[in-house]
Amino acid sequence: MNRLLLGLLLIAACGEKKPVDTAVVAAANNAPPPPIACAEGSLLIGQAPPAGFAMYCNVQSPTTPGTWTKQGPAITWNPDGTRKSLGQYDSDKKHGYWQTWFADGQMESEGTWSHDVQTGLWTTYHASGAKKSEGEYSNGQLEGHWSYWHSNGQLKTEGEMSAGQYQGTWLEYDETGRPKSEREYREGRLVRQRQL
Repeated sequence: MNRLLLGLLLIAACGEKKPVDTAVVAAANNAPPPPIACAEGSLLIGQAPPAGFAMYCNVQSPTTPGTWTKQGPAITWNPDGTRKSLGQYDSDKKHGYWQTWFADGQMESEGTWSHDVQTGLWTTYHASGAKKSEGEYSNGQLEGHWSYWHSNGQLKTEGEMSAGQYQGTWLEYDETGRPKSEREYREGRLVRQRQL
């Protein structure tokens, strides 16, 4: 009889409703969503400032059981909490469109990665916000027409690149935009130069 009574008391105690802490529920409901969303089956790793400085998605490796790889969106912050980088990973490698920022929030660079190799159009910026450089990458090497600017926004140099080497005529300008010099390259070697 004592065991039956004890069992009934335990059931009653377990079924007893506890008061809900409304402040905790409100905080959970009003919490901002994470700055990145991971695909189903992956885990969100890290925390946003002030608790952490990086967040990324992780998935278990299909080829190596027990290991995890970065897969999907990722974001990092500077020590002061300003955003530092935003992009995607594919099997632990940068893949897709990436952006980076200076500590003051000004854009620093933007372009595309293909499994840790720069590809396509890339643009970098001075801390002032003016463009610093712009051109194409092919298999991680500068290719085609490239332009560089002074921090005041005036064109600095421009010319062609081939497999990461200077090629053909390159023009250089001073900070007022006046032509300064002309250089001729063959397979990355300077063969002629003249002042303008």
